[in-house]
Amino acid sequence: MTLVAGLSVGGLPAFIGDLLVSWRVPSAVDLPTQHREGVHPGLGQDHAAGLAQKLIIVRPYLMLAWAGERAEVNRMIRELDSLLPPDTADLRAPEVILEILNTCEASTELVALLIVAEEIYPFGVRTRGFELNNKRIYLLGSGASDFFEYLQMHPDLLPDQERADGQVARAIMLRFAARAMVLQWTIGKGLQDSWGGASRSPTLKETGLERSVISWLEHG
Repeated sequence: MTLVAGLSVGGLPAFIGDLLVSWRVPSAVDLPTQHREGVHPGLGQDHAAGLAQKLIIVRPYLMLAWAGERAEVNRMIRELDSLLPPDTADLRAPEVILEILNTCEASTELVALLIVAEEIYPFGVRTRGFELNNKRIYLLGSGASDFFEYLQMHPDLLPDQERADGQVARAIMLRFAARAMVLQWTIGKGLQDSWGGASRSPTLKETGLERSVISWLEHG
């Protein structure tokens, strides 16, 4: 299961994604947000099974945010990687991106961000954005309700003004990540709903996407 959230407060959007992957078979795993290695039950019959990136920079002009089947996402990334040029200036047929995304199986949901010139185009597969107080929000996975509740309980975090580079939205995401990790460290909140373990937030700039910041608590 997953928590992936995207937020635009008037500037560039910011995304955050957890790293936890789940499986029905219980096994001992070592998570950055837990004191020691162990078996960590999650939602329903799922258990924590390790960590994986859920915000993937395929190219500086294309990012995928996903929830669902890891193998399905890996397949699409391999196909995209084999067909897309390194630079957006050489992207002659952007429709190939949509063609590959349209092959996504029903078990997986995606948001793709495509950057062309100065424009950002979001594409949703089995998900879509919505407006909250004139702010654009994208939510994926079992942790979506937790993030939505967080925004509702902290309306002060959604200011009317934003920097063009999206730093306010990014700060909101990192604040949520820090809060979530503390809760997982102390009471397991998040892990019990099969999301968490650590978080990742890529930097989105006008020049393209840059490598993510990975956040976690150090082992004590």
